[in-house]
Formats: sequence, structure tokens, C-alpha cells
Amino acid sequence: MICRFIGIDLGQSNTCASVRDNASLSLYTETQPDGRYPTQLFFEKDKVQYGSMASAGGNRDPLNFVKGWKQFVGTDKKFVAGGTERTPLEMCALMFSLVAREVLEGENLDPNEV
Repeated sequence: MICRFIGIDLGQSNTCASVRDNASLSLYTETQPDGRYPTQLFFEKDKVQYGSMASAGGNRDPLNFVKGWKQFVGTDKKFVAGGTERTPLEMCALMFSLVAREVLEGENLDPNEV
């Protein structure tokens, strides 16, 4: 039986994900060749972009682009983007879930088995 794990390092500037099975540990590089996703979010009407795609969206519409929220975790600071107010912790959870979903889909993993 192979045990698989996903590890996510949610950094202030960049976020990385890795996949570990019984035998090895590897950086997830399917969509980001260097394995680093910029820790930033861009909010559109019906979806949220993250990483490099968020940066591109932020160039078009800076009012719906957010980065640098991690330094405010534990404070009362709020961020408004996409018409919604979010705390830094909510932003972290959103970034984490988006990266986790990408890795699960990219590695063809069942979330119930990881």
C-alpha cells in the first residue's frame, strides 16, 4: 500500500507544494516549473485566480488583487476584493485550498486517501 501525503508551505512571498509517497518526496512542478506559486490572489466575478495568474489579473484590475496578507495574520486587518471583505486568515485558507486542489487533481489523488 502506498501512503501519499501533500505538504504545502504557505510563504509570505511564495507558496510551494510537495508530494510524498512511501519512497520519495518531490516538489510539485506541474504548472509552476520552479515549484513556486506567488502568494497572491485575484478575484473575478465567478472565480479566484492564484499564483502567476493572479499577478496577470492584478495588472488588469488592481482593486481585485491582493498580496502580502500573511503578515497581518492575527490582526484585525481586513482586505476587500471581489466585493467581499476577508481576514488574512481567510485569505491563507483560500490560497491553501486552491493549491491543494491543484495538486490533488494534477497527481490524480483522491482527497479521502491523502
